[in-house]
Amino acid sequence: MKSLDSVDSKINCLRDRLSTLSLEQRQLRASLESYKGLLSPIRRLHPEILQEVFCHCLPITHNAVMSATEAPLVLGRVCSRWRRIAYSTPELWASIHIVIIIPPRPSSCQAQQAIALQHAVAVWLSRSGTLPLSISLVDPDLYPHQPQSPTTAMNDQIRSYLDLIAPYAHRW
Repeated sequence: MKSLDSVDSKINCLRDRLSTLSLEQRQLRASLESYKGLLSPIRRLHPEILQEVFCHCLPITHNAVMSATEAPLVLGRVCSRWRRIAYSTPELWASIHIVIIIPPRPSSCQAQQAIALQHAVAVWLSRSGTLPLSISLVDPDLYPHQPQSPTTAMNDQIRSYLDLIAPYAHRW
């Protein structure tokens, strides 16, 4: 009876050990999976090659739009390395299509969006370095509808965008 108890005890010890080792194995596999991304071939590409690839992501029929789902902004959302490379590649920022936001009231949510957009345009243009610029502006409230008389607020808002891009006029 004692020998049977001894064998049972050893089996229980081995089951506990097997359970511990199985948990350790799962943790090691999970750790290895997290490092597989570091071994990805794309990580071995030189920044200059990625810059060239990024430039081929830009639209060719129109200026780049300020959208987080399109190049160049989407490239900066992949990882911190791509963000550093994209933000330091002036060719990606040498064209811009700006959709003017004209808020109905100075205190409206659209007014805050307009301020944020103007800041984003300034940052975008600063990333373009000294390259020639291609800039397009559109006011969705005036186009494609019939022309309307611009209000003072509209004129001020449009002027603020023009004031923002005017320092870059020698590069247009």
